[in-house]
Amino acid sequence: MRKYQPDPKSGEVIAQIPRIHKDRVLKAFQQLGFSEDFKNLSVTVLRQTEFPFRRITIPNIDYLSSELIRLYLVDTGTDADDFYAKIESQGR
Repeated sequence: MRKYQPDPKSGEVIAQIPRIHKDRVLKAFQQLGFSEDFKNLSVTVLRQTEFPFRRITIPNIDYLSSELIRLYLVDTGTDADDFYAKIESQGR
């Protein structure tokens, strides 16, 4: 999933982590049973609508790295295949 390209300054090969737009991530979590609990200029808090009522805090930046998304999936116990299927179903 990572892409590798040379660093323009040093010439070293670095990993480029794919990013997903925040709106697509929020929509996928909402389709998986989370709802918006709180929102301000810097963060959006989602809360699971069913027990165990987990919460995740998502920064209000344009794009989220796949590494950050992976941490959210682990913390909430969400299946990655289900999550990425929701992302894929949204199109581009």
